[in-house]
Amino acid sequence: MRRGETSCKLRGEELLHDGDVIEIIASFPEGQPPTYWQLTFCHPGQTVAVASAREARLEYDWLQEQAFRITATNREKITNMRPQVHQLLRCMLNRNREHDNTPVLCRHDELIVKIWPGEKALRSHEDLRRLVMELRRCIELDSANPRFLQTVRGFGFRLDPRPSPGRLAA
Repeated sequence: MRRGETSCKLRGEELLHDGDVIEIIASFPEGQPPTYWQLTFCHPGQTVAVASAREARLEYDWLQEQAFRITATNREKITNMRPQVHQLLRCMLNRNREHDNTPVLCRHDELIVKIWPGEKALRSHEDLRRLVMELRRCIELDSANPRFLQTVRGFGFRLDPRPSPGRLAA
């Protein structure tokens, strides 16, 4: 990177300033000095810090059937989900997919039928609530302050894998 007349090799993160030049090696011919691509950063308002860990999102790999929590610096595979918890996550993500990946309200009774087919008469909203709490412990950064799995009181739950910064469950 070059800032003004000063060049330095970057290690780690660095906030860019208006006019900074990022140099990337384009070629390194034998016996000759390297040539560089030069990208000039132009932003009079300067840069801001990248998303914090509080601005996480969820990703789901449908082929591998694996969930990941993504933060600014980390892609963490979500493990230790019991089959019913995983089924709840997939059910809610699938409902979103059916609506152009828009977070959709999943009603209590609908989820009970999907998670426990043929057992609706044996399952209660309390069984579902326990399963939701278990899913929150798996996917949320702070299960006491959920951002992804939102409760819609009296109706059901909504899974938002890309919540807006600062948005909390209803």
